[in-house]
Amino acid sequence: MNKRPKSIKTSTSELLHNMILGINDADDRETSMGIHLIIAALKVGPNVDRLCEEGGWEADQIRPMAQRLREAKLWSDDFVDDREWAVDDERQMMWVLFLQAHVARGILRRTLDADYACYVDKEGEVVDRIPLPR
Repeated sequence: MNKRPKSIKTSTSELLHNMILGINDADDRETSMGIHLIIAALKVGPNVDRLCEEGGWEADQIRPMAQRLREAKLWSDDFVDDREWAVDDERQMMWVLFLQAHVARGILRRTLDADYACYVDKEGEVVDRIPLPR
């Protein structure tokens, strides 16, 4: 009787991590990493240690991004602000993730007012204003 080898369980997050490492362009790789962290935080919370365990990242790789996401109020102790994702349009949701990944990278800054999340570049130009759901 032939026995099948036990399959190695790899989480989706780990597979994504490995795919991201294979991206040649450094900017694309870092943006993809930011998106991965933002989405993974929905599952495990915005905790660096849990994110490292979930996705295979090293803490020193993600700590700067985590700090910028906290400064932008996208993450707090145990909360991920995903209000801007509450849209029916998948393209709009991906655009928001892209903007937020650029906040994680330090390329954009995010500010909030009562009705909008505002994304601003380093020159102070508004890149986009995303309405916050009421």
